[in-house]
Amino acid sequence: MARKPTRTRPRQAPPALTARGCPLEVQPVVDSGGQVLAVFAKGHQPGGCVLAVDRFLAAVGRYLVELGLLDDDVTPDPATARFETWRCVPDPHDPDSPVRFHPATPGRQGAFPVTVLDLDDLQGWD
Repeated sequence: MARKPTRTRPRQAPPALTARGCPLEVQPVVDSGGQVLAVFAKGHQPGGCVLAVDRFLAAVGRYLVELGLLDDDVTPDPATARFETWRCVPDPHDPDSPVRFHPATPGRQGAFPVTVLDLDDLQGWD
């Protein structure tokens, strides 16, 4: 019996995922003037890894280069990433920023883990 030809699709790289299987999405933390102070991603990412393939730091680097806040030749230091637990609190007084992030106790209602990188901690960042 003759075999049916198999259709092959081009392989696509999977999106970067967090430890829980969620897409790794880098988001900014901005002050009231719109200046980016830090970046974060939900979940405790494997920060602190000295390997050049650290997904969180690579994603942060790409994000900051896209925003024009970081040169291509600057690499975030793995030691600057920190793990925290936050919660979102609605802010009815500021229509431009509907929520604020506050520190939270792990395991409490509304609390979620984040990995944070302050821009002041970057080498070569002005």
